[in-house]
Parts: sequence; C-alpha cells; structure tokens
Amino acid sequence: MLLWIPFGFYTALEALDGPPELAFLMVGGGGIAAFGYANSRGLRPVLGAAALAFVAAVWYWGVERGGALGAVLALTLTAAALFWISGRTGSPDD
Repeated sequence: MLLWIPFGFYTALEALDGPPELAFLMVGGGGIAAFGYANSRGLRPVLGAAALAFVAAVWYWGVERGGALGAVLALTLTAAALFWISGRTGSPDD
C-alpha cells in the first residue's frame, strides 16, 4: 500500500498526464479499497497505510485546486472522518 502512493501519483500525473482529480481518485480510491480490506480482516498496519494514502490524495487535491485554504479544509474534514471511523473499527467483542 505504501508503494501505491508514489506509483499512483506518477501513473495519474506523468504516465496518463491527467488532472489532479485523476490522481485523487486513483490514490484515494486505492486507500479506500485497502481500508475496507484491512478493516474486515483486522490488519492494523494496512489500515494506517490506507489512511496515509487517502490523506495524501486529499492533501494533494486540496493544494492543487483550492490553495492553502482548500488544503486546510480538506485535511480537517479528512481528519474528522478518520477519527469518526477509527471509533467504529475493530471486532464487535471489543
């Protein structure tokens, strides 16, 4: 998952010459898919890497499209969402 972050950005921005939204969808989508996979199997390291991929994608998109204010807003909303999700992950026995 950690290798997907730079490779996803490179693929979207350099190889495909796409807009920032494509990089956001590729890297962030990979992070969301990995988060769903790891959450159902209890793989904590993969959860962390998936969250990092999603935060990196949101940060990049916020900076490219919204400047500094957009990046702060995007990261604040992402942090709030991840905090909310983290309280609901884990096994039902916990």
